[in-house]
Amino acid sequence: MKIALLDSDNKDFFINNCSDFLDEYKLFKPFLKDNGADVEIINWKNITKIQNEYDIIVPKRCWDYSLNYSDFIDMLSELKKIIKKPLTI
Repeated sequence: MKIALLDSDNKDFFINNCSDFLDEYKLFKPFLKDNGADVEIINWKNITKIQNEYDIIVPKRCWDYSLNYSDFIDMLSELKKIIKKPLTI
């Protein structure tokens, strides 16, 4: 199973500046890999690398979507065009 986790380009701000922030990717990525899942983290603003190769797409940390709402909606619409199989969001 191939999983795309959509992320934000400002994720490092929270990881580096919030002492109680937990980078859950470091926790669950090895677990998913051990269970047969290939996980790739992709910036939601750069979905050009997403083709019809992912079984699941999870918009996990798209924190700045509210500042770029129309771009986020456009990205979701573009995903529907790119992906031929049913889209899991």
